[in-house]
Amino acid sequence: MTWVVDACAASSLFLPDEDGSVLRSILVGIEEGDRILVPALWWYEMTNVLVGSIRRGRLEEAAAFHALEMLRRLNPSRDARPLEESAPAAFVLARAHGLSSYDAAYLELAAREGGTLCSFGGALRSAANKAGIPLKPTAVEPTAA
Repeated sequence: MTWVVDACAASSLFLPDEDGSVLRSILVGIEEGDRILVPALWWYEMTNVLVGSIRRGRLEEAAAFHALEMLRRLNPSRDARPLEESAPAAFVLARAHGLSSYDAAYLELAAREGGTLCSFGGALRSAANKAGIPLKPTAVEPTAA
């Protein structure tokens, strides 16, 4: 099975004020032969989350470096398709579902690879449901406003 894990879900693994238990349980259940697949932009998104978390005081720099190493050990496979080839489909999906191009990249990748999308983002999850893309977790608790 192919698992496409977005940056929001991956961030829950190391941000102290987020619940990473849902993604941890998914990762523990990954079987031999399964793969975690991410778009090329994932590493930039993850480093941006880490840098922003340091700036906002959510993480100390040492914890951010530890999180980066933990993400590296997850060993996600980077989408081999060149960005210029997947961008047109991501553009169409972004327009059709009102997504950012970043979120559309995850949707496009999951659709193309027949993967299960791991996301906590409402708009991305809604688009995946409309597109018939399997989702994990199957439901997300609403956040307090």
